[in-house]
Amino acid sequence: MGRVLGRSPSTISRELRRNPSPTYDFYIDHRAQVRADKRRSKASRRMRLKSKVIRGYVVSKLTQDWSPEQISGRIEIDHPGISI
Repeated sequence: MGRVLGRSPSTISRELRRNPSPTYDFYIDHRAQVRADKRRSKASRRMRLKSKVIRGYVVSKLTQDWSPEQISGRIEIDHPGISI
């Protein structure tokens, strides 16, 4: 099956284990897709730079052509106790 779909056997196995039909003992593709879509919609990304002060600091340094490493190192000096 994996060869026909162009996927490795482990990918197929993982998909079958992760998305079984809760009602039946076999795999139903459209139900698996619905479950996968629900999981994706519930997933959230961590918001970076929540503080406006820190966001402003980072943006100002980036516009001055500072590297992320420079900003990260310097922020510890300019704003003790805050890390990014």
